[in-house]
Amino acid sequence: RVVCQHQKNASEGMTAVKYSFASSAKTSRPVAHVVRRPTVVEAMKQSQGVLFWLVAPAGSGKTSICLDYLQDRGCSSAWVRLDVADRDPASFFYYLEQSILSGGIVSDWRAPTFLPEHLQAPAAYTRLFLRSLAPVIAPDACLVLDDAYNCQDAPFFGEFLSIVQEELPPGVHILICSRAAPPPACSKALAYGAMVEIDSVRLSFSREETERLLAVLGVEDAAGKSEAVFEASQGWAVAIVLMATWLQRRPEAA
Repeated sequence: RVVCQHQKNASEGMTAVKYSFASSAKTSRPVAHVVRRPTVVEAMKQSQGVLFWLVAPAGSGKTSICLDYLQDRGCSSAWVRLDVADRDPASFFYYLEQSILSGGIVSDWRAPTFLPEHLQAPAAYTRLFLRSLAPVIAPDACLVLDDAYNCQDAPFFGEFLSIVQEELPPGVHILICSRAAPPPACSKALAYGAMVEIDSVRLSFSREETERLLAVLGVEDAAGKSEAVFEASQGWAVAIVLMATWLQRRPEAA
């Protein structure tokens, strides 16, 4: 829940847009047991991309890949779950700031005040925000924008992605998880390799990964059952999990 307030700055004669922080879950990195996906993660590491757009239906393993990538790199990270309220740039930047602070990728930093006039020119505030962040952010940090489909069609969001690759140090990477393809504003970044799109085909589990996931989920004789599960699920992560639950209830099933 976001509560918007307008706070008067008497010394400057300006009104600032403020949001009360109401949900640590929104700005916290998820905790999950991750089945390592070295093929996908290594491809991400070897690419020249600064931004990674993971696009696939729910249950395809986007979150797991992000967690695997962060674990493999051993880097500090900020994670924010976006929702429809974040179509408002004031809300978006407020929660992005909170995730950066709680993620520990900076020290002694606060974002510039978001003023009402920035609602009409969010690109200008985006540069203020990122230029204040760039000198203090950890050089290998990752920002994860989860559930981006909720607000990716807001005009400022595409501008943010275009500007972020210009303003942050080259070692900082941004991972965006969505159920929809990147917006048109990302076309140039995709064409020049600054953004890498990872779709549902690349996110699908292989036969070997299916077997490992079944074993982690406690399925008996995972090796013997993985082929049938893979063929039935076509590597869709949530389908593998549902089949694993069914196999645990009926261990005699093939």
